[in-house]
Order: sequence, then structure tokens, then C-alpha cells
Amino acid sequence: MIATRVIRVERKTQVVPSAPPPVAHRNVYGYYGIGIGGAYAGYAATPAAVQYDQVKVETRLFDAHGGALVWAAESEVFAPTDVKHDSADFAATLIAALAARKLI
Repeated sequence: MIATRVIRVERKTQVVPSAPPPVAHRNVYGYYGIGIGGAYAGYAATPAAVQYDQVKVETRLFDAHGGALVWAAESEVFAPTDVKHDSADFAATLIAALAARKLI
């Protein structure tokens, strides 16, 4: 038997830096042909703050006959945006990990 439960949900904030502004070059030539270079970078956009939920879950594998605990793990996952799709992905990852350890 496999049991998975949510231990906690944490609201996280990540600051994403903005891309640097494009640089424009300008050359000005005077009477004697001397080049004076200039650059204008403009204004950079402000960084963006992105909030998301991070969910910590505990998964346990029990022996079906005696009920003894065989394996346990804790995982941190992003809060699902599509519960049905993301749950299937989590289950597939979990099953692959258990199969790789020859537990199922």
C-alpha cells in the first residue's frame, strides 16, 4: 500500500531580475573627423516578484501482508496548477523511483 499526504504548504516569493535595456551607439564626427562614441542604455525594467506555493509531501510504502513500513520519503513540489495532470506526473515519478529500487 502507498500513502501520500501533504505535510505543509509554503508561500514562496522569487524575484526575477529584468533584462538589461538595449544599448544604442551613436558616433559624432567633428570638423577633423574625430569620432566621439556614446552609448545610451535607457531605463531598465523593474524586477518582477513571482509568488508560488511549494508543497511538502510525505510518501510511505507499506507491506500489504504485515503492514510494516518498507520505504518512506519526503518531496517538495510546486503547488499544482492542474491537479489532475500534475498528480499523474507525481505518481509516475514516484512509481518510477520505487521500481528503480525494486520495491514494486
